[in-house]
Amino acid sequence: MIEFNISTPDGIKQAIYTLQSYGANIDQMASPVQWMISVANAIASSSETRQKEIEAQKQLAIEIIQVARENHVDELEITISNKAGVAVEGELNQKSQGIASFDAIIGSSGNMTLKVKYKQ
Repeated sequence: MIEFNISTPDGIKQAIYTLQSYGANIDQMASPVQWMISVANAIASSSETRQKEIEAQKQLAIEIIQVARENHVDELEITISNKAGVAVEGELNQKSQGIASFDAIIGSSGNMTLKVKYKQ
């Protein structure tokens, strides 16, 4: 199983590094993710900034899920903020993505764990 924690700046950097090692073209990812990279160490608390952070986490999680599927990962676990996790769950319910099962577990710290198992 591969695990990511994209609810922290260091986790985001590690996820980006891992995606690049699998051949993902980060330059072509959605602009919210690029924004997250540029401000990963300086996240402000304003609601506008928080909304951008949530969107960036959502886009990064979706990219991780797609790259993992393309690289034949069996299981994947991503820690993400609760609001971003709900957005990812809604997106994945609309698109199959080759997923056999998808569980979203809400934690008490404001984060959610997404557990993805892919179809073989």
